Amino acid sequence: MFKTIRNAWKIPELRRRMLFTLLIIVIFRFGSAIPVPFLNTEAQTDKGTEALKSWEPFLSEGDAKAEDVSCELKVPFEGVKQKLDHMFDDPMWDEVSIKCLNCGTCTYECPTCHCFDIDQENRMKDGYRFRCWDSCMFSEYTEMAGGHNPRPTKVERVRNRFMHKLKYHLDRYNLEGCVGCGRCISKCPVNIDITQIIKDLKEVGQNA
Repeated sequence: MFKTIRNAWKIPELRRRMLFTLLIIVIFRFGSAIPVPFLNTEAQTDKGTEALKSWEPFLSEGDAKAEDVSCELKVPFEGVKQKLDHMFDDPMWDEVSIKCLNCGTCTYECPTCHCFDIDQENRMKDGYRFRCWDSCMFSEYTEMAGGHNPRPTKVERVRNRFMHKLKYHLDRYNLEGCVGCGRCISKCPVNIDITQIIKDLKEVGQNA
């Protein structure tokens, strides 16, 4: 690599391009750490003043205390897992997935979802690897390096989500994956309701 750089350095045009690229990198690295001069952080309008006052409780230091909440949503789990044991290939999943957008909102709102991805960043000679939040509702979540995806369409992804909440979680941990908080229902942009899906799959299971 160094031999290639030395040879390129001998060519005037390439040398100018290399120097220009190095200069841009230096400016970006140092410039990103320099504060913007003459930046006024005070409110300039009455609306801005009101907004800053309303934000004061959130900007002041102190001990945050979580409010006591109670889950009023009752999820009928009885017999659900036993039904799902035989419904992996049921056509019901095609119907359920029709209006799903695969936006991942339900997974980010759910308190029991814990899907993650591992990524890395390189900075000159340094680098670091980190774990970040991810969603199994995204198409690239299960995509492999060779291009194969075991969940290529949203049908498989929607099925996996509800099977995980109502069956796989019980198989592995003997705990329901749904706590009845209702967050996924209230935040879903297309109003997919897990309680209604439970009722529907019970009926499908009875008629199967």
